[in-house]
Amino acid sequence: MNSGSHDSPNLALEESFEGASAGSTEKMRRFFQAFLHGPLYIPNRLQQVALQNLADYPNDFTTMLALQSEERQLVPVFSRPEHIETWCGHPLLYSAMSGKELMARVPDGWWLVINPGTPFSKEISPWEMEQLKELEEEGISNIIEELSIEPAGTSVDLSQLEISDRPELCAALTSLAQDLAAIDQLYLLSEQRLTDEGDTADICVIFAEVSGAGAKAAAEVSRKIKDTAARHLIGDLWEARVILPSDDLMKGVLRHFSPFFIRNAAAI
Repeated sequence: MNSGSHDSPNLALEESFEGASAGSTEKMRRFFQAFLHGPLYIPNRLQQVALQNLADYPNDFTTMLALQSEERQLVPVFSRPEHIETWCGHPLLYSAMSGKELMARVPDGWWLVINPGTPFSKEISPWEMEQLKELEEEGISNIIEELSIEPAGTSVDLSQLEISDRPELCAALTSLAQDLAAIDQLYLLSEQRLTDEGDTADICVIFAEVSGAGAKAAAEVSRKIKDTAARHLIGDLWEARVILPSDDLMKGVLRHFSPFFIRNAAAI
């Protein structure tokens, strides 16, 4: 659909945006539901004006506009057509569709950014899109849980934990990983957080790299790791994070550390 004057705004998405940004789980759910159902407005790849910072497209059939942001490809998505001109500075041709249709067209590994250039914007990662595409309402719950469980504080440092620091935990997770083919590698790290009061807190963080796993498999890996960790980290601050194949940034960070489990290799 080309730009026109009769496209209605996605009021449900706009009305839930501020509350979702503030951490309201009810507003988060409404936001993702409104995203799935649309309407959403996406600038077209081919325009009548020259655009800069265009992404490298995988083929000629990808018709949506995408921008290159360092190593990421970002697709700008808007809740109403007027935001496109505000963001770009001049009108652009666009298409209207639901979030479901949009995600079916977005190349693997690309990101979305909702309402860039407005007071409230939100990036949607490849992992979030996998959750929404495959699981819908259950996927929304998984995303809300992931966004809501982060311990307070700002991460200031990551350091290696050895098997000898948590031998029972590492043994239990290794046993679990041997039974879950989706897990490629497991890391045990300590993350130092700076609290709002200026104090520091150390968080035990389990990272699980997975490959070839869809949203259901990744969610199952996350659940089982958390169940196992909960039995061995009673009274400790801890997190478990699943790293998908598309998360090149986090995978690059982990390459500075040694995994305690590697698929098809002995524990380190």
